Amino acid sequence: MIGFLRKDFYTMAALYKKNLLLVLALYTAMTLVMHVTFLLYMLVWMMGFYGLSASTVDDSCGWDRYARTLPASAWQAVGARFVMTLGMMVLAALFGVVIGFLNSRIHGDDYAETLLMLGIVSSAALLFMGPLLAGAYKWGVEKVRNGFFVLFMAACLLPPALSRVGITGGNALQGLTRWLDRQAPAVLVALLLAVALAVCFLSYLAACRIYRRKEF
Repeated sequence: MIGFLRKDFYTMAALYKKNLLLVLALYTAMTLVMHVTFLLYMLVWMMGFYGLSASTVDDSCGWDRYARTLPASAWQAVGARFVMTLGMMVLAALFGVVIGFLNSRIHGDDYAETLLMLGIVSSAALLFMGPLLAGAYKWGVEKVRNGFFVLFMAACLLPPALSRVGITGGNALQGLTRWLDRQAPAVLVALLLAVALAVCFLSYLAACRIYRRKEF
């Protein structure tokens, strides 16, 4: 798996090193000077999609066909992609922790609220990124990415549309909302993170199965 990880790392460095350094510098300046904290949360998603784009590179150069000739299992090949992508997202979250702390010192923001939002956004990103990585092996990156954006827009637009026509979530959804409101923020983030990691693990198992059966 170490060899696959190094290959992905060198690929990402060659493609995105300059772009990523520029993005980090720009996001830092905009957060600390212009007080745009939203960028810290978006960076976690961006790193996830950077990792997902490694599959596009593999498809374009026929890497997976070559990888099948190596003495390595699907668990190692797929596992490296998951580890690399999740690792990039964790680094983005840590970057948000550091810049968020500096931002709280400069602008007086509630640092605990920043950490809470980072935890929630990171958990949501992990929750989606696992299935996206598995789907990329099945249908390709472009179809998966486009499908994600369609579902994301539907998730954002559907609740207001249903509420406008008088359709609400019912007692079950209201009860879930009240239960979530009663939970401590740390407990809520821990639950979300546990669910996200479980989904990522199941997605990894599914991706390994898809990879073994796929013909390159």
